[in-house]
Amino acid sequence: MRLSWWAILLVVLLGLGILVSFLALAMLLEAQYTGDSWMSEVVFAVVAISVFVGLFHLSWKITDGIWRALGMVGSRDSNSDQPDGLNDADLQE
Repeated sequence: MRLSWWAILLVVLLGLGILVSFLALAMLLEAQYTGDSWMSEVVFAVVAISVFVGLFHLSWKITDGIWRALGMVGSRDSNSDQPDGLNDADLQE
C-alpha cells in the first residue's frame, strides 16, 4: 500500500508532538535538579503536552474521516462488537 501525503504529515506531526513533550519533561527535570525557577518550564510542559494531545486527537479525526470516505468504516469502528470489524449494518446486507 502506498503512503499518501496526509499519512506522512500525520506521522511527522505526531513525532514533533512527542519530541516537544519529551523536551518539556527534560526541561522540568533539569530545572528541578539545578534549583532554578521551574515555573516557566511547568507552563511549557503543560502547553507541550496539550499540543501533543490535540495533534493526536486531530490526526485520529482526520484518519477516521479519510477511512469513512474510502468506505472502510467497519475496520476502525470502535462501537462494533464484531471481531472482524463488521458492524450491525454490514451484517444486515
